[in-house]
Amino acid sequence: MKNNNFLLGCAIGLIFPAIAYLLTTSSAIAWLNGKPLGYYGVAGLINLAFVRYGYRNNSEKTAQGIILVTFAAVLALLITQKITL
Repeated sequence: MKNNNFLLGCAIGLIFPAIAYLLTTSSAIAWLNGKPLGYYGVAGLINLAFVRYGYRNNSEKTAQGIILVTFAAVLALLITQKITL
């Protein structure tokens, strides 16, 4: 990540939660069929890997954009789904 751009971080952070959403709404891939939240967990872990990479390579603004989108996706998931912990 050579660009240190907040909007670039938001775009990168949006990719994997969007893929997770598409996988939970489609039934074509069923490796986590009984647990749709598993896709979102995997997406969050991938985003955390990008955040770590961003901070280690002095791209703080990009990493902050990824963090913002990741937390917004988790918040949207908690609001829209009835999750029992």
